[in-house]
Amino acid sequence: MEWTREVGGKLMLSNTTVHIAIAYLDFVLSKNDYPRHQLSLIAATCLSLAAKYDELDKNIPPIEELLRACVSKLAGARIEDVKECETQLLRALSWNLRIITPLVFLEILLTQGVLHDTDKIEGTDPVSIYTARVISLQSLNFVDLSLTCTCHYSQKC
Repeated sequence: MEWTREVGGKLMLSNTTVHIAIAYLDFVLSKNDYPRHQLSLIAATCLSLAAKYDELDKNIPPIEELLRACVSKLAGARIEDVKECETQLLRALSWNLRIITPLVFLEILLTQGVLHDTDKIEGTDPVSIYTARVISLQSLNFVDLSLTCTCHYSQKC
């Protein structure tokens, strides 16, 4: 999972895209057994699918760029390998790329104005814009942390 985040960062993909990719990865790995040597290719391909689903067209990395970003784990992988893996993953996902992660849910809530500058946190003055922003950022960090804990827990089970 950490490697998937690093590659997502190299490719300048959004946190939402990385979370979706990890959700795809979790789903396909829970349904099928894959050889250990294919896991990096599957994780990279999940990032590619998530980018195609979530990112603006101009931000979707070409497969060549994906392979360059993953060179440490995918040495020798070819464009055809990613395309074939993509097809297999789409079948495993039943072509259903729509997924709501906790991060997506939180972002929706935050954009709907769940916290307003006139709100009060019990026992304090009205919430400042700065405080609202800090709470928003901390909420996103919490979602990242909960995703990390979930993935670590699922690996131990």
